[in-house]
Amino acid sequence: MRKEKNGWPQKVKVGHGTKASGRGLHPRGLIERLVHNESDLEGLDPKMHIVRLSGQLGEKRRLILLGRARTLNIHVANPGKTEARPVGEEAPTTTATPGLSEKKEAPSEATGEEEPMEEDLVQDPEPGNHRSDPGETER
Repeated sequence: MRKEKNGWPQKVKVGHGTKASGRGLHPRGLIERLVHNESDLEGLDPKMHIVRLSGQLGEKRRLILLGRARTLNIHVANPGKTEARPVGEEAPTTTATPGLSEKKEAPSEATGEEEPMEEDLVQDPEPGNHRSDPGETER
């Protein structure tokens, strides 16, 4: 530890601390409160507090507390996967296979223009000088 070699815990040094005003707060700068029931939500200020739901809560009680916190406009630090999305946004329902790209849509008939395909954009510097087989040698 004295020689600061790998494998030892970091030596305590000056300059790696946080401000005294920010110690013990959530990274957003809010006071974190652990919530077990609905009465714990009462009296919390949305501008000062952030709520962390207890890990001992079941799904039914968690959903009730999430709804109550939403009505009080209190931010929840651990809402879960489905509740983390904004209220108006729905989960994507497409079941695309990874690695397969989607087909391009047909150009609109109103504009009358066609978009160039990727193959059309690539220009051959010497047309007619292609080999049919990569292993074929020149004659």
